[in-house]
Amino acid sequence: LISRYAEEVYLCYDSDEAGQKAVRAALTLFSKTGVRVKVIMLGGAKDPDEILGKDAGPDKFRTLMENALNAIEYSLYVIKSRYNVSTDDGKNNFLKDAAKLLLRVDAIEREVYASKLSDELGVSKDAILTTVNSIGKKQNYVVKKEEFKTAQKEEKALKAETNRDKEALVEYEVLKKAKESLEANIPLRLVDFTDEDMVFLKNFSLL
Repeated sequence: LISRYAEEVYLCYDSDEAGQKAVRAALTLFSKTGVRVKVIMLGGAKDPDEILGKDAGPDKFRTLMENALNAIEYSLYVIKSRYNVSTDDGKNNFLKDAAKLLLRVDAIEREVYASKLSDELGVSKDAILTTVNSIGKKQNYVVKKEEFKTAQKEEKALKAETNRDKEALVEYEVLKKAKESLEANIPLRLVDFTDEDMVFLKNFSLL
């Protein structure tokens, strides 16, 4: 509904976990529309009222709007908050998770965000893009492997169904032949049934 009236939306929720969960849910919802979304970061305040209630509140809030993060920037912010990037391990783990996120954007955006991360963390852009491509190849391999397994299962199921259809057709022909013989008063033992046919007919109490 909002997309009918606006091309850009600013999200501003409380800074606690419930508020940030609401932000993530809203981003997921808006990702299915053509609306551009920005997330206003409160800069330590617990909620918008805490900023707007001050004397310089409106001006401060306008500044926060100007510095609002887009969906990718916000997602990178959330990922980064999980790690201590002042350590080598934290930086390495953050970049691995960030690389998975950058796989979702196009090549131009990937270059832009890789450059920003490079400047921010002191890691070369080429190293970041290499990590993105490496993870992408691994994910593609996993996807292709799962697709192959699924195709194998489907082929096996199709073959089993085809075999059942063939068996059903053979059984139908045997029963039809037996019915015609009985109607003509011809003993079934005199008809050219195979041993397997005879066992099948015996299960129908026709012998």
